[in-house]
Amino acid sequence: MAIQDVWLWEMEMCCSMELEALRNKVGEYRGKQLAPGTIIDSSMRACPIDETLFEGLDFHIQVLENGSLEVVGRVLYWHPTDGGWDKIVSLKTFATWEACIQWLQDENCASRRECARILKEKGR
Repeated sequence: MAIQDVWLWEMEMCCSMELEALRNKVGEYRGKQLAPGTIIDSSMRACPIDETLFEGLDFHIQVLENGSLEVVGRVLYWHPTDGGWDKIVSLKTFATWEACIQWLQDENCASRRECARILKEKGR
């Protein structure tokens, strides 16, 4: 397997963990009116088996000014000589909680693949 394929596989697994963690948290916010700027984080960081590919990944949901919900991913990198850095990427925006929760359920692994693809394009 090529290194690129390993990175994508590891990222998909981490995205799956983050989607599940967010899904477990958002239920308590369903139907509530949250102020713009409110952030709901996954309360965890998913890490790959091979941390030379990337150090970790975390997701959060941010309530935007218009009341929509933006799912954001942050990929953390570390290199012994270059130090650490991160990339923050908007993954998806939803008009309603119901749409967001449905996407977080990740049936058929579509959401995790979508997140991994976006993070590959913008988060590296």
